[in-house]
Amino acid sequence: MRQQSVFSYWSDANHQIHAELLRDWRAEFPTFTIFGDDEVLPLLMRYFPRHVDLYENIRIPTAKADIALLLLLYERGGLYVDCHCGIRDANEIRALFELLDDYDAIFVDRTLAQEPRPIEEHLLINSVIFCRPRLEMILRACRHALLNLARQRRVEHRNGFVPYDVWSLSGPWVLTTTVLEPASYYREVRLEYVGRIQIIREEITPVVRSRYRGYSLPGQHWSERQKVELLFAKENKASPVELLPEDLTHALATSERPDLLQRMIDTSRRAFGVHMRHYPHTINYPWTASRLEGIPTGSRILDVGAGASPLPLYLAEAGMYVECVDNSDIQRTLPPGDDWNEWGFFDYGTLHPNLTAHNSAIENFKPWHRYDAIYSVSAIAHFPSSIRDRALRNCWAWLNPSGRLVLAVDLIPKTDTLWNLGGSEETPEQHGTYDDMEQELRTLGFSIAESRILRGVDNRSRTDLYFLVAIKGDDVPRG
Repeated sequence: MRQQSVFSYWSDANHQIHAELLRDWRAEFPTFTIFGDDEVLPLLMRYFPRHVDLYENIRIPTAKADIALLLLLYERGGLYVDCHCGIRDANEIRALFELLDDYDAIFVDRTLAQEPRPIEEHLLINSVIFCRPRLEMILRACRHALLNLARQRRVEHRNGFVPYDVWSLSGPWVLTTTVLEPASYYREVRLEYVGRIQIIREEITPVVRSRYRGYSLPGQHWSERQKVELLFAKENKASPVELLPEDLTHALATSERPDLLQRMIDTSRRAFGVHMRHYPHTINYPWTASRLEGIPTGSRILDVGAGASPLPLYLAEAGMYVECVDNSDIQRTLPPGDDWNEWGFFDYGTLHPNLTAHNSAIENFKPWHRYDAIYSVSAIAHFPSSIRDRALRNCWAWLNPSGRLVLAVDLIPKTDTLWNLGGSEETPEQHGTYDDMEQELRTLGFSIAESRILRGVDNRSRTDLYFLVAIKGDDVPRG
């Protein structure tokens, strides 16, 4: 028998209202879970990243659930049930799970009493679905629903309230038209799905709808709300500090690690209320975080030139102890003002007990212990070359053997020269190249584990980007 993955979705993190539902389902299926947006958003970012903002702005929870259940089914497979559904016959549910050895999916045909129609004409519901994971038909239905919702959003933003129907935009009608052949008046399965699905009548389905309705409030059913409410939240005026929505959508769609980028965005918004507007950091932050993966919990890490970044908090919440050093005269205090950017000194100790901040020049900083990793994002290139050289020597001295140095560095476009923005009056030749920096690191006793240049950055950056990972060798200095 297939593993019995049984789950539901609820947009609110508070599940107290579902105590009876959880008790009854877990009595028969102990792993029954109610998932939320913490599980859905990473899937949306993976498969439909340009629709993340659309999903987050849906005002009527049922429309969000229509998307969420399809994404969860595609990723996990199993049995999805709405939070109002109860068990009529647990053994029959298990028997249907066994049918998934022979069929890709099992759908439920809405009861004729609720929707009178010719008996041979199907109308699938999305309150109860059995399926295998990674079914193209499920992802196809999700894509169709998202496109419908995107079209409605554009209309609302242009014209305000325009009548709509959640049932047909994202709900059961999308599932019906995806699986069944419209030309047959929905009597026949589409040719590509023939023999791959089963349809059972709701009247004999071992799951019953509308058993748990304690969460229902007068006037709050989607069918009533859609008559008078916008489906999407109104667009807010863009913040002068926040990354533009179109840039964020593009960054998520093109990121090597959209999961880490979304964590950086979420962490930044929790820490500062915004995600800063500097586009290259949509690349720098997740890359740096990925190169610090695998460092044991409890490790000590140093951030050189921290500014206002989500990385320290992200690492602290992962169990690391992070010290941040920044010598900026600009003091950043919450809440963020319209003049905020990534530059400035922020006291990270106000955010998490694992964080410490030092308003100090790196050449004057005196650590109390060694570090397992040191990183710097878009800071070291701006140090005068003499300070940069001293900082690299300090990094070698401050790291434990086999410690990791992770640098995201700005380059003058179409050159190998380190970008000198306000750090000194050095000429490009005096300021040096990335190759100069690598040679110095090798001389100190580092081995270069990664060296990569990213040029062009979608015309959204003034600089090219250089990424470096160096590993400290033994504890005997060479330079």
